[in-house]
Amino acid sequence: MSFKCLNSKVFVYFDTNRLRSVLDDKVVYEEFKLSRGFEEIESYLRRTGLLELVDLGISDISIKELQYQKYEQFNKHKKCINKYEEKVKEKYEKLIEYDNKLSRLTNKNYVQKFSLELCDYTFDCDTKIKEMSEMYFSDKNIEVLSLNDDTSKKAALLDKLVQRVVQKKPPFKVIKEKGSDIGFKDVLIWELLLNYENISSYDKVLFVTNDGIFKECVDDFTDTIGALFELCHDWEETIDVLENYFYEYLIQSPFFNYIENKRVFDVIYSEFYRNYIKEQIASIGQIKKGGNEISIEFSDFIDPCIEMNDCEWEEGEHKLVVSLVEIKYSISNDFEENCILKTETVMDDTGGTGYSFGLKLESLG
Repeated sequence: MSFKCLNSKVFVYFDTNRLRSVLDDKVVYEEFKLSRGFEEIESYLRRTGLLELVDLGISDISIKELQYQKYEQFNKHKKCINKYEEKVKEKYEKLIEYDNKLSRLTNKNYVQKFSLELCDYTFDCDTKIKEMSEMYFSDKNIEVLSLNDDTSKKAALLDKLVQRVVQKKPPFKVIKEKGSDIGFKDVLIWELLLNYENISSYDKVLFVTNDGIFKECVDDFTDTIGALFELCHDWEETIDVLENYFYEYLIQSPFFNYIENKRVFDVIYSEFYRNYIKEQIASIGQIKKGGNEISIEFSDFIDPCIEMNDCEWEEGEHKLVVSLVEIKYSISNDFEENCILKTETVMDDTGGTGYSFGLKLESLG
């Protein structure tokens, strides 16, 4: 590994198909956030200190596509409401029919009156999703590649798009058996990358996508830009590539010697560890401070690991992990105040918990 990598800059660019947030294979629309894979990469960069050397980027085309997918999924569910409303009414009518037949003998109706009324579903979903999107990106350090307001640059990019389409150059693709051409969106995403004004400042560019057509674009990038270029299929492959590329940086990094303690860090920055801390605080419930019983409740992680040291615990060496968490607390029944506390968790070298957990109360007034 070249020592030069200590000062190298890498740009990680995402295709839309690696940004979609889904639950049970359905697009999530009640909140706007990017995929678990994106968040895994972001978390990895944060915990290793590589955020200073790696920039993340997406196209505004992808953002618009993600917004529309959420809007579309909302409308699909809205249609399901109307469909099931009709089904419920049909079932109710059948229920009444059989209840009336039974009542001829029993002289009694068993089905109580039922009324199904739906509220007006008039809702500006498109605007709401765009607002959530803007709020999400305002808190992120992400380069958004877009067509700027420079008319001459827009015209130049349009000319390149037309040439690529006419010449049927990848990622534009021809489906011979169907006699059709597809991939205009892919071409836009690709050309935005090639024409990104800061692209020449990076030593290496990673493109995270599961679209195989981009394999045919690798030479196009290296011939046009000249930087190292690599396709990554998913977030795990992306992290492996970054870890190999920045190996010398990571083993010399002040960030707790990440390579040596990789298994522990993978647990610390996982959803499992967040839930573990939340459960531990919930099990404590109340603490004594200044003679008062104070109710506490987990609110959020501020930093999963501000410090990690070797410690002796029973038999063998363990790690003492210090985290920063925000809690809600009150002396009465209502939670009125928030504060930040340190937690201490003893872990083994695999990231196993269950040894010891404690709260440091110095910051609680």
